[in-house]
Amino acid sequence: MAGTVIRTARANDLTRLVELDTVAQSEEGRIRAIGRWVELGQCFCAEYDGLIAGYGVLHNYFFERPFLEMLMVDEALRGRGFGPALVAHAAHSCGASQLWTSTNASNLVMRRLLNRLGFTHAGTIYGLDEGDPELVFCVETDGFEHFPE
Repeated sequence: MAGTVIRTARANDLTRLVELDTVAQSEEGRIRAIGRWVELGQCFCAEYDGLIAGYGVLHNYFFERPFLEMLMVDEALRGRGFGPALVAHAAHSCGASQLWTSTNASNLVMRRLLNRLGFTHAGTIYGLDEGDPELVFCVETDGFEHFPE
Protein backbone atom coordinates (compact mmCIF):
# COMPACT_ATOMS: atom_id res chain seq x y z
CA MET A 1 0.00 0.00 0.00
CA ALA A 2 2.09 2.83 -1.32
CA GLY A 3 1.62 6.04 0.57
CA THR A 4 0.57 4.41 3.84
CA VAL A 5 2.60 5.25 6.92
CA ILE A 6 2.27 3.24 10.12
CA ARG A 7 3.29 5.38 13.07
CA THR A 8 2.82 5.79 16.79
CA ALA A 9 -0.41 7.62 17.58
CA ARG A 10 -0.09 11.04 19.18
CA ALA A 11 -2.34 13.03 21.51
CA ASN A 12 -3.49 15.24 18.63
CA ASP A 13 -4.79 12.09 16.85
CA LEU A 14 -7.37 11.35 19.58
CA THR A 15 -10.31 13.07 17.90
CA ARG A 16 -9.82 11.09 14.68
CA LEU A 17 -9.21 7.80 16.50
CA VAL A 18 -12.47 8.21 18.40
CA GLU A 19 -14.28 9.28 15.24
CA LEU A 20 -13.33 6.14 13.29
CA ASP A 21 -13.93 3.74 16.21
CA THR A 22 -17.46 2.32 15.94
CA VAL A 23 -17.55 1.36 19.63
CA ALA A 24 -16.32 4.75 20.87
CA GLN A 25 -19.42 6.33 19.32
CA SER A 26 -21.55 4.76 22.05
CA GLU A 27 -19.17 3.84 24.89
CA GLU A 28 -17.37 6.41 27.02
CA GLY A 29 -15.09 3.66 28.34
CA ARG A 30 -13.63 3.12 24.86
CA ILE A 31 -12.86 6.80 24.53
CA ARG A 32 -10.94 6.69 27.82
CA ALA A 33 -9.18 3.49 26.72
CA ILE A 34 -8.04 5.09 23.45
CA GLY A 35 -6.63 8.03 25.40
CA ARG A 36 -4.81 5.69 27.78
CA TRP A 37 -3.39 3.58 24.92
CA VAL A 38 -2.10 6.71 23.19
CA GLU A 39 -0.64 8.09 26.43
CA LEU A 40 1.18 4.80 27.11
CA GLY A 41 2.58 4.66 23.55
CA GLN A 42 0.74 1.40 22.81
CA CYS A 43 -1.41 2.77 19.99
CA PHE A 44 -0.20 2.93 16.40
CA CYS A 45 -2.10 4.11 13.35
CA ALA A 46 -2.21 3.76 9.59
CA GLU A 47 -2.11 7.13 7.90
CA TYR A 48 -2.88 7.50 4.21
CA ASP A 49 -2.84 10.85 2.41
CA GLY A 50 -2.83 12.64 5.76
CA LEU A 51 -5.90 10.79 7.09
CA ILE A 52 -5.79 8.17 9.83
CA ALA A 53 -7.50 5.12 8.33
CA GLY A 54 -7.23 2.80 11.34
CA TYR A 55 -5.35 1.94 14.47
CA GLY A 56 -4.01 -0.94 16.50
CA VAL A 57 -2.96 -1.41 20.12
CA LEU A 58 -0.05 -3.63 21.11
CA HIS A 59 1.00 -4.46 24.67
CA ASN A 60 2.51 -7.28 26.74
CA TYR A 61 -0.19 -7.73 29.39
CA PHE A 62 -1.33 -11.14 28.07
CA PHE A 63 0.83 -13.51 30.12
CA GLU A 64 3.74 -11.14 29.35
CA ARG A 65 3.41 -11.90 25.64
CA PRO A 66 2.80 -9.49 22.76
CA PHE A 67 -0.95 -9.05 22.37
CA LEU A 68 -2.78 -7.11 19.69
CA GLU A 69 -5.49 -5.69 21.96
CA MET A 70 -7.36 -3.69 19.37
CA LEU A 71 -7.58 -3.38 15.61
CA MET A 72 -9.98 -0.82 14.19
CA VAL A 73 -10.29 0.48 10.64
CA ASP A 74 -12.68 3.22 9.55
CA GLU A 75 -15.75 1.45 8.13
CA ALA A 76 -15.61 3.57 4.97
CA LEU A 77 -11.99 2.50 4.34
CA ARG A 78 -12.23 -1.22 5.02
CA GLY A 79 -11.14 -3.67 2.35
CA ARG A 80 -8.21 -1.51 1.23
CA GLY A 81 -5.48 -3.33 3.18
CA PHE A 82 -5.17 -1.11 6.25
CA GLY A 83 -6.12 -3.91 8.66
CA PRO A 84 -3.53 -6.36 7.33
CA ALA A 85 -0.91 -3.59 7.29
CA LEU A 86 -1.60 -2.81 10.95
CA VAL A 87 -1.41 -6.49 11.92
CA ALA A 88 1.85 -6.86 9.99
CA HIS A 89 3.25 -3.84 11.81
CA ALA A 90 2.35 -5.43 15.15
CA ALA A 91 3.94 -8.74 14.11
CA HIS A 92 7.16 -7.07 12.97
CA SER A 93 7.48 -4.72 15.93
CA CYS A 94 6.40 -6.96 18.83
CA GLY A 95 9.94 -8.28 19.43
CA ALA A 96 8.88 -11.87 20.01
CA SER A 97 8.41 -15.07 18.04
CA GLN A 98 4.63 -15.03 18.48
CA LEU A 99 1.87 -12.44 18.35
CA TRP A 100 -1.40 -13.09 20.17
CA THR A 101 -4.82 -11.54 19.70
CA SER A 102 -8.48 -12.29 20.28
CA THR A 103 -11.90 -11.43 18.94
CA ASN A 104 -15.49 -12.25 19.65
CA ALA A 105 -16.86 -15.31 17.86
CA SER A 106 -19.42 -13.03 16.22
CA ASN A 107 -16.73 -10.85 14.58
CA LEU A 108 -16.54 -12.71 11.27
CA VAL A 109 -14.58 -9.95 9.52
CA MET A 110 -11.74 -10.15 12.05
CA ARG A 111 -11.83 -13.94 12.09
CA ARG A 112 -11.48 -14.04 8.28
CA LEU A 113 -8.59 -11.57 8.44
CA LEU A 114 -6.76 -13.60 11.09
CA ASN A 115 -7.25 -16.79 9.10
CA ARG A 116 -5.96 -15.11 5.95
CA LEU A 117 -2.86 -13.92 7.81
CA GLY A 118 -2.03 -17.37 9.16
CA PHE A 119 -3.22 -17.05 12.77
CA THR A 120 -4.31 -20.26 14.46
CA HIS A 121 -7.07 -20.66 17.01
CA ALA A 122 -5.47 -21.18 20.42
CA GLY A 123 -8.45 -21.25 22.76
CA THR A 124 -11.85 -19.95 23.73
CA ILE A 125 -12.86 -17.86 26.72
CA TYR A 126 -16.47 -17.96 27.85
CA GLY A 127 -18.28 -15.45 30.03
CA LEU A 128 -16.78 -12.14 28.92
CA ASP A 129 -19.67 -11.23 26.62
CA GLU A 130 -22.89 -13.11 27.22
CA GLY A 131 -23.48 -15.57 24.38
CA ASP A 132 -20.45 -14.42 22.37
CA PRO A 133 -17.25 -16.27 23.36
CA GLU A 134 -13.84 -14.67 22.95
CA LEU A 135 -11.62 -16.59 20.54
CA VAL A 136 -7.86 -16.39 21.13
CA PHE A 137 -5.43 -16.61 18.20
CA CYS A 138 -1.66 -16.78 17.72
CA VAL A 139 0.75 -16.43 14.81
CA GLU A 140 4.48 -17.06 14.46
CA THR A 141 6.18 -13.76 13.68
CA ASP A 142 9.38 -15.24 12.25
CA GLY A 143 9.01 -14.96 8.50
CA PHE A 144 5.64 -13.21 8.80
CA GLU A 145 5.14 -11.56 5.46
CA HIS A 146 3.40 -8.23 5.05
CA PHE A 147 0.12 -9.82 4.03
CA PRO A 148 -1.32 -11.77 1.11
CA GLU A 149 -2.98 -9.73 -1.62
